[in-house]
Amino acid sequence: MDSEYLTVLCVGNRLVVPDDAACRLYDAAQAHHWPDKVRWVDGGLGGMNLLPWFEDSQAVLVVDYMPDQPHGRLIADLSPYLDVTHYDHDSALRYLLKQLPVLLDAPPEVAAMSCTEVDQPGVFHAFEQVKHWINAV
Repeated sequence: MDSEYLTVLCVGNRLVVPDDAACRLYDAAQAHHWPDKVRWVDGGLGGMNLLPWFEDSQAVLVVDYMPDQPHGRLIADLSPYLDVTHYDHDSALRYLLKQLPVLLDAPPEVAAMSCTEVDQPGVFHAFEQVKHWINAV
């Protein structure tokens, strides 16, 4: 399958504040115009069910609530986050990311972004970071 999309994959639990931050960013993104090759996805708590979004993407930016990281921080090296020593709800996405080279012949480039603020300045800053990521891939 051709890898044509730049996918912004927002994950989190909409029913739990502040874990819903990336989902709220997804909501805000729907009111803006993005290039045709960019698609925003509300991944919710998908875990392994998110694999199809990686299959046809050139690159994926996983946006998640990361309280240990500053808001809007782009993280290119995900290896420190992929050490899965136990398997539970919190490890499903990390396990998927770790297994991408096994599951896909040509896995997309994957980065992450911390989303901890969903007020207007926070959303603006996050959008600027997403634009930076789009231009860098």
